[in-house]
Amino acid sequence: MLSVSIFVTARCNYRCVFCYRHIDKGDMTFERARQVIDHLRSISLMEGVNLKISFAGGEPTLVPWISDAIAYAKNSGFKTELITNAANHISDELLELLDVITVDIDSLREETNVKLGKPRTHVLTAENLIQRATEYNLKVKINTVVTRLNLSDVLEMTNWIKNKENIYRWKIFQFLPSYGLAKINENFLKVAKEDFEKLSRKISELMKDWKGQLMVEDNDYMSSAYLSIDQTGSFYVSRYIGGGYETITIGRVEDFTFKKLFELGVISEELVNQRMLLNEKAFLKEG
Repeated sequence: MLSVSIFVTARCNYRCVFCYRHIDKGDMTFERARQVIDHLRSISLMEGVNLKISFAGGEPTLVPWISDAIAYAKNSGFKTELITNAANHISDELLELLDVITVDIDSLREETNVKLGKPRTHVLTAENLIQRATEYNLKVKINTVVTRLNLSDVLEMTNWIKNKENIYRWKIFQFLPSYGLAKINENFLKVAKEDFEKLSRKISELMKDWKGQLMVEDNDYMSSAYLSIDQTGSFYVSRYIGGGYETITIGRVEDFTFKKLFELGVISEELVNQRMLLNEKAFLKEG
């Protein structure tokens, strides 16, 4: 099952200091979202690939048509995912359209969350949404971005993750200074690769008996393993150029099949295939 992320807006009700949202591209229109989904459906049928569409931002729930777009993707035969900070209202009707809900939690400490640009109540807000997701039998994924500000906090999350029965995947990212505020705050937030790897080893040891999927992704992985679409409806990647990471637009979605996209060599087909296998395992019980 192939994952494709559509970033529908730059708007957000948080101001996370590590955010790489495309602040200069505004909102995607509903019509553009439908065009993108239609093309993804066309090439997925042509190439025999099952898809999971993730709707992200910014905060995607601030876009008034987000429920309609998710319904359109669902009716097109895709698994659907919402990536949210949980702070905006999410209706029961929207939850019924989802297969996966992803919440960002970078620390359990109130003071750290404030430093990161989140409210003190962020974890409580996230837990409330996780509980609601449980009632709808949704899979829950947690995203954690490791910066210099929360490097020492992430280990504390291991038992918290284990005790949430419906969390099926925990993704831990090395802070990627590729765009927006992330680029501006690079020197303030960046984490050395060796420090991230040391943390990764500790977490892997603590989580070795966990039944969920632990994914730890450094900058090299993140810049090679994702199919991401910006608000204009174009594929993009982050590449290491001239001593730093830059976001590079590849081209309009309609100009590509998945095969053609991989042939460019900017996205690793091998890493994408590994992620596809993890998705298939996660949804295997559903038949």
